[in-house]
Formats: sequence, C-alpha cells, structure tokens
Amino acid sequence: MNCINTYGIVLENHPVRRLANGSLVVSMRIADPSGSIIFTIMNAEIQDLFEPGDIIKIKNGFTNIYRGMLNLSCGRQGEFMKSGDFMLVYSETPNMSEFNSEYAAMERARKPSPPPEGEKSTRHALGPTCGCNAVRFAFSFAAHENQ
Repeated sequence: MNCINTYGIVLENHPVRRLANGSLVVSMRIADPSGSIIFTIMNAEIQDLFEPGDIIKIKNGFTNIYRGMLNLSCGRQGEFMKSGDFMLVYSETPNMSEFNSEYAAMERARKPSPPPEGEKSTRHALGPTCGCNAVRFAFSFAAHENQ
C-alpha cells in the first residue's frame, strides 16, 4: 500500500542497521489507536531521530513485507516529523509486524530463484518486494489524512 499518511507514538527504538551500500536504516515500533507496527526509515542520516514517547507524523509512507513481517516505511518520497510528546491514546495490539507465515510465503514467491551454478542471471532487480495487493486487505493500521 502506498501514499499512507498517518501518525503514531514511538514505543521503542530498534538497533540501527547499516546496509552494504553504507546507508543507515532506522527502525522503531510505533502505535496509534488501531494497533502497532514497525516503522522503518531508509537512508537515515540521523541515527537518534526519535525517542519513546515522541509523536510522529508520516506522509507518503508505504507498506512492505520484510522477513515475513508487515512494515511501514518512509523512503525518498516520504516525509516524517516529530509533532509532540506523550499525548496520544494508542493500542499495542494488534501488532501488525508480528511474523506471518502467509506474508513469508508471498515474499518467497515474489523473489526469483537463483540461476543454475555457473550461469549468469538474466533477470534484473526490480526494487523491494512489496506484496501490496495482499497487504491492502490485511493492513488495518489507521491512515489519518491531514493530521
């Protein structure tokens, strides 16, 4: 699902990861009244963006499946900002980012199988695996416009 505008309160930060290309990936668990999800910021320049209790607004986010778990991400087209502290009613359940075997199966099905040993691949990378159609009916994290 693309173009998600929402808000949430930061529940916990996850360890910062460095990709092979050197860019940083910052992840945190956020929640709103409908539940919680992992929020990932790609190509982050600042590692300590938000602390638990910070309320953040997300504009033009998107969902993807990573290791069988639903994630909310913010890439180059997205925006995010801190909009307050501690004053948000939220629910930690359902946790939309818990492992889901159906998502894992969809993710495996979308990835091409490696070429036979000794042969070069003729396939080109098309970008991140998203599984957007399956996510449309499964994703109930509230998208709040203009908040």
